[in-house]
Amino acid sequence: MVYHDGGVPMSGCWPTIRQELLLRASLLKGEHALVAWREWSAHADINTIDAGSYRLLPLLYRNLCEHGIDHPALPKLKGVYRQVWYKNQMLLHGTAEVLRLLHNAGIPTMVLKGTAAMALYYRDYGLRGMEDVDILIPVDKALEVLRLLPASGLIEHFPLPKTLPSRFFEVVHSQAYSDALSHQFDVHWHVFPECGAPDTDDNLWQAAVPLVLNGVETRALNPADQLLHICTHGVRWNALPPLRWIADASVLLSTAPPDWARLVEQAQNRQLVLPMRKSLLYLRSLLKAPIPEHVLEILYSTPVSARECNEYNLRLRPAHKPVAALSALWYKHLRVMLGESPFRVLASFPQTVRLACRLDSTIQLPVHALRVSGRTILSLFS
Repeated sequence: MVYHDGGVPMSGCWPTIRQELLLRASLLKGEHALVAWREWSAHADINTIDAGSYRLLPLLYRNLCEHGIDHPALPKLKGVYRQVWYKNQMLLHGTAEVLRLLHNAGIPTMVLKGTAAMALYYRDYGLRGMEDVDILIPVDKALEVLRLLPASGLIEHFPLPKTLPSRFFEVVHSQAYSDALSHQFDVHWHVFPECGAPDTDDNLWQAAVPLVLNGVETRALNPADQLLHICTHGVRWNALPPLRWIADASVLLSTAPPDWARLVEQAQNRQLVLPMRKSLLYLRSLLKAPIPEHVLEILYSTPVSARECNEYNLRLRPAHKPVAALSALWYKHLRVMLGESPFRVLASFPQTVRLACRLDSTIQLPVHALRVSGRTILSLFS
């Protein structure tokens, strides 16, 4: 079956041809991997590759070793692998302390994204680097956690409004902290930034799987939910070339095949069908990922609204530009205000913007807008 999509073409947030060669060399087996390696290494310089490609070097090192490749670059690749292993060990030591702090306060936790993927699917702390650790807490514990962590010595990255109404936790989905060693922890109360309803994560918690991290018991998303999170988080524009989500998804699919019916249902219920269509088709095309034909058929036959198409197209554009950021916030606002009258939707949008900007009052919005616009203009001349 041939799959067609309208809207923005598959570009802008997708790997280049050379990056695709590196992905194949790092993740495929047999002759397919060797052909990709020979073609990539003939033109690439490990010392000058882009940051997104650099993140794949530990996987490349393992795959070359498994294929018995002897190459002058191997010592360099081994050094990158060992550095990632060491940094991850240090970061996970700090993570265990944060998890214990939360558990001692009676707050359940779940680890997300790379931490869960590394522990459950890579199963080697040197293969998948992490810049931070994402920790999920129940939304009804969020206010307590936002008070607990700074009081326990963690440094808040972004100032919060003086008062935090329940609406704040629908509009904003996370808060970042650092410890004394500059390890960063992103505390989430919602898994998917687009989905901010108070009960939206209930079934994710119910279906979570146990995980022990540095001796601390916690949880992680089950494989279907994890794959949904990997793909929908990965398929968006990023200044850093977006390669690692492809590796995460590939390793998961080769290690723990998901419940495909659950994944399709979750994508439909959360209105995330478009990024899942694109990502699964891409994984199958690039890496021959074991994705059943019927899954793609269901996703491609699922109707999507104009709002969903617009929301998806915004993913593929630079999010740091004020107009794009405001547009993305508008679509999130529509999700939050689902079922409300058009007048109420429009009238309440300034409050959503105010909360997203973490301001105390909508009166501050004009000054904040001028400040943001000023930074944008200055960046054009820097």
